[in-house]
Amino acid sequence: MTVSTRSVHEQQQPVDESRGAESRRRHAYLFVTVTALVIFVAILPDAGRFSLFVLAVGAVFVSGFCLLAVARNAERGVWSAQLISLLVLMIFHLGALPEFLYTDTAALAPVERFIHQPEAATAAWLAMTCALAFTFGCLMVDRGAIARPPHHKDLPSASLFQRMVADVGSALALVSMAAWGLFALRAGLGFGSTYQDYLQARAQAPLQLIYYGLAVGVVFAALERRRLLPRLAMVAFAGFIVLAFPLGLRGEVLFPLAAVSIVLGAQRRMPRPRVLAIAVVALLVPIGIVSDTRQGASLEPDQVVTAPTRALSEMGGSLAVVHATVTWHDTKGEPFYQGATYLAPINDAFVRYALRQSPTPESQNPNHMSTQIAIRVGNVGGSVIGEAYNNFAVPGALVIMFAWGWGLARLNRVASRGGAWLILTATTSLVFQMLVRNSFASTPSVLLITALVLAPAWLLGRAGSARARHSAGDLVR
Repeated sequence: MTVSTRSVHEQQQPVDESRGAESRRRHAYLFVTVTALVIFVAILPDAGRFSLFVLAVGAVFVSGFCLLAVARNAERGVWSAQLISLLVLMIFHLGALPEFLYTDTAALAPVERFIHQPEAATAAWLAMTCALAFTFGCLMVDRGAIARPPHHKDLPSASLFQRMVADVGSALALVSMAAWGLFALRAGLGFGSTYQDYLQARAQAPLQLIYYGLAVGVVFAALERRRLLPRLAMVAFAGFIVLAFPLGLRGEVLFPLAAVSIVLGAQRRMPRPRVLAIAVVALLVPIGIVSDTRQGASLEPDQVVTAPTRALSEMGGSLAVVHATVTWHDTKGEPFYQGATYLAPINDAFVRYALRQSPTPESQNPNHMSTQIAIRVGNVGGSVIGEAYNNFAVPGALVIMFAWGWGLARLNRVASRGGAWLILTATTSLVFQMLVRNSFASTPSVLLITALVLAPAWLLGRAGSARARHSAGDLVR
């Protein structure tokens, strides 16, 4: 063996040992996850007997294990698409449980109304089981080689197409925020306004498409945040946050922020994990304060101390949707929808945009998940777990959550390539964030808006490439 060959072999050996250690660690987490998943599924029929304290302990341990397992085995760790998506899933489905580690009464009346029922215990156990299924899907994707960005600067832009998507998305975000600003101005909404003021004003204006456009636009702006137009969009979004967040608009702010962090994590070196942990805890304080003040109540000093748990409790409202679906099917024996709530929004979009006809209004179509919840429960939002269970029972819910985990983990591996892969990762992540707290009815509209951004961006990219080739030809001549 020559000296050079021996040197290469010696350099390769630590790499192989490191990969072997990562593989053994992933398989260990896989074994524990699958074992826990089997146990949780077996216990699920009897979960209605569990006390709130037992459920709170289970939620803390399941959340901690799943987040640790995904972070340790994902490229980019805590800033990966699957980890941030799992964190959002946990907060909005299990956030109402931790306070029962030290009390028997929920801090918020909406949670107290359903949390003591046996179906709520089953719903909480189902949510934990689905979180394990999501984690299982994530762990099925090998971490692979880590393409780390350089220390001194961000990764270079992957393509002209990516730059055009960022510019068109930024323009959409600016237009959407201008429309929202006009709405707020006409409604007289300001820093002293309450959530009830906002709800009354919203009844007079169709804001949902504005929020979709804002979210899609801001996420795409993050693709090329060093360019002028994306920077303007980011500044405008910061202004939107300053006004909208105190009004009580959480999802409209948090979901785009989560997706933006995934985009940034794929392009540049991000802060250490403890920074994310501190940021999450710090964010819970204003959320908890807003949950009190947005109804017009005054703020007491002790409320600042308990704000994080109140914030978790309020954001954990997706559990109410899971509770409702468990009540319908497990207690009342109603049939499952077999995919009807997924097909209804797709059919409506086809009728509206392809046939140019007016579909049945969503509020009158019982096949819409949002309609079912609004009529039978109230305006409590949606749930990706609750809707999956509402259609396909426990097996279908587990398969769907496994597929989400696997898909996001696969996209996370290729997101660093930039271009179309990063755009696909950003879009998929945003769709998942929205599904965590909304019904599937939002997805066709979000995808359509995305297509309306990508189409002109592609045309502009082609035109730019043609001009570049023409200029190069002139130089040669």
